[in-house]
Amino acid sequence: MQVRRVLTGRKVDFDEIFVDDDPGLQRKVIEMSRQNTVPVFVHPDGRVEVGFEGETG
Repeated sequence: MQVRRVLTGRKVDFDEIFVDDDPGLQRKVIEMSRQNTVPVFVHPDGRVEVGFEGETG
């Protein structure tokens, strides 16, 4: 995945969380982001960002 490669290259610490098999977690992410696209980033300050460098998937 491009995001993982870029963030690792920038030495950014992140947790990758898969929601595929957890409907409850899927709902939580959709509620937080108001979207059903990925990636969704939740920053340490609580800010929610959908997409990466202008792209969503």
